[in-house]
Amino acid sequence: MSLLYAVNVLLESIGEDRVNSLDNPSSDVNIARSVIQQQSRGVQTNGWWFNREFNLPLHANNQGELPLPANLLSSEFKPIYRFVQRGQYVYDRINRTKVITDAVTANVILELPFNDLPASAMHYIIIRSARIFQDRVLGSSSLHGFQRSDEVEALVSLKEDETLNTGYSHFAGGEMQQLFDRTPSYGRSLTGIQRRADV
Repeated sequence: MSLLYAVNVLLESIGEDRVNSLDNPSSDVNIARSVIQQQSRGVQTNGWWFNREFNLPLHANNQGELPLPANLLSSEFKPIYRFVQRGQYVYDRINRTKVITDAVTANVILELPFNDLPASAMHYIIIRSARIFQDRVLGSSSLHGFQRSDEVEALVSLKEDETLNTGYSHFAGGEMQQLFDRTPSYGRSLTGIQRRADV
């Protein structure tokens, strides 16, 4: 699957013809691409096995600052409570400075390019994006119902992959009920997964 494939799925969901390139000037192509990118970022922000990294060492630049990855979505620094993110750098709240001489590591959630995502994540993002795209362009309540059912199934598959890769079940603690209440909580927090990894 690719971003072009995803855009064509969205176009087909409203009865439009497929395109051969993302450079197509059609407004529907641009809207479809924007929706996919927004939903990809939103889904990834919650953290999954494929875009979490633990104890990532941060290295200082020539000014003694600790720059953060450009694709950073969320972070937890060690030591906890002393360091936070300020812009694209680590900030020391105790000493009130971005110039840091101590060793700092971080648990991070990173935004990956759409084409780098695993198949189950791509599939969920495409199905979710198609529903939102159709709602914006056509607003058909009957199509919304069918697509919502597909979206739930895709989310279940994604969470099953998360379980296989982490050993943690997303369906424990009432999350399955949340899923069918249409309030899915996508991934797990960094701290929660790290605690399990440390066991």
